Amino acid sequence: MLTKRSEWPDDYRWVLDLFLESEESEGVRSLRTPRFIIASRAEKRMLLTTSGNENWTQVIRPWLDREVGK
Repeated sequence: MLTKRSEWPDDYRWVLDLFLESEESEGVRSLRTPRFIIASRAEKRMLLTTSGNENWTQVIRPWLDREVGK
């Protein structure tokens, strides 16, 4: 569950702002948890966002393996 903006560390509030501006934050999709957000601090943009336990293994982990390496 996403907490209040004021509870996010100052250095990471921009990630929450980007997420809230995205389509992923709208409707039923916004209610699913846990929420995974991968963002680039250097580019100040979201790279990937998804939700649900199954998407950790099906989406996030393969992306991290591919982009960052094992």
